[in-house]
Amino acid sequence: MGNNNEDKRLFSAYITAQIYSYIDRLSKEQEVTKVVFVKRAINYFLEGDLEIDPRLYITKRSDPNYIARETMFTVWMENEQRENLKIVANIKGIPVSAVFFQCMVEYCAALLSMK
Repeated sequence: MGNNNEDKRLFSAYITAQIYSYIDRLSKEQEVTKVVFVKRAINYFLEGDLEIDPRLYITKRSDPNYIARETMFTVWMENEQRENLKIVANIKGIPVSAVFFQCMVEYCAALLSMK
């Protein structure tokens, strides 16, 4: 079931160019595909405190604390993980893409801190 493409769909979200670069570099260093990297990142986030950076609630682009996410990232994602991100997004009152971005930031930071 886990490897069945019927259990997965393409997911796209905007992230920062810096996080995109970290995902690219760290997935190569970890010797995993981006699909596996994203799966691990989401699991890492869901097993944590589910905290969202307050700046991700800011939608006004003119706000100096707004985080501009202008790099499109597309990956296959398991439907269960997508649903878990939706649940967190609904609880937190932010878009799923913002929760996804938080997952990527936290996981990249955790891996970088281990170096």
